[in-house]
Amino acid sequence: VRAVIPNAVCVISGDGSQREDLLEMAARRGHSEALMLPGNRPQQWVAGLLADADVVLATLIGRALVEAALSSTAVVAYECEWHSEFITEDSTGLLVPLRDTVAMADAVVTLLSDPERANRIGSQARKHALDVMSPAVVTRVERDLLIPLLPTGFEHR
Repeated sequence: VRAVIPNAVCVISGDGSQREDLLEMAARRGHSEALMLPGNRPQQWVAGLLADADVVLATLIGRALVEAALSSTAVVAYECEWHSEFITEDSTGLLVPLRDTVAMADAVVTLLSDPERANRIGSQARKHALDVMSPAVVTRVERDLLIPLLPTGFEHR
């Protein structure tokens, strides 16, 4: 990404066992100033980070994909877990093959190079997240899945 967009910065929120490896890799490649690892932060801080970002990378983030979409920031996601059920290509995000870091970088450059497209995708992702993950929709889906599993005669109270 930095070969095309030299001022790009990667911020990885959270903390874990790969912290030192990531810092070492960035230093080895001459990108120490381009990697920020702020550690674990409160949810409000993370929400602000997502909203301020130009692109969110969804590698293996589970339900945090919904949080990313709610930020109205364009998402590039690996095609794994349930990402392809939530992301519609070039509508609510960009999907790339699992572990294809070159495709991930290319997609990031594509969005950083076309802010209008990135903004459109981010806005559509937020609308989609609100449509399919609203409390009313999630409650209805869970109820439809669970009611058939309950004993006969069960009544909702």
